[in-house]
Amino acid sequence: MFDTALPVRVRMRTCPETTCDKTVSMAAARNDFMMLSSRIDLFSQVNILCIGDMMLDHFVYGSIDRISPEAPVPVFNARGEKKMLGGAGNVVANCAALGCRVNAVCAIGNDEAGHFVLDALSSMTHHTLVLPAHDIPTIEKTRIIAGNNHIIRIDSEKTFSINFFDE
Repeated sequence: MFDTALPVRVRMRTCPETTCDKTVSMAAARNDFMMLSSRIDLFSQVNILCIGDMMLDHFVYGSIDRISPEAPVPVFNARGEKKMLGGAGNVVANCAALGCRVNAVCAIGNDEAGHFVLDALSSMTHHTLVLPAHDIPTIEKTRIIAGNNHIIRIDSEKTFSINFFDE
């Protein structure tokens, strides 16, 4: 329960260059929280159609401890990985996390990345329509992370067009 007698110090960022401190009462903070909470509850009434490039974001975490004796390049030692929806799929995930009812339209390949994307979408969307796009790989962005350093991004994608009038 909120104690309305105590002041609360709030740090607000009004723009990238300035930050101001503002003291507000617990009652005012509670009112702001209740207003925000009531707005967030309305997201469950929002229907969204997300059309776009659903892709797989693949993060490989590890370390670089030495240089290769074969060539002057770092040797990356992978220690873990994480996969998640990327591109328009990230939008789907964010909207679903807010409680929105999300529908998706996309083209994905019949490959391992595509199966991951489709499984993830099916758990987050009300309906997912996969457009027929034969012989294309699912877009995958692999990021190699050593410590706190993003070493390289590897993109696996192929430019294509979808013709809805082919029989």
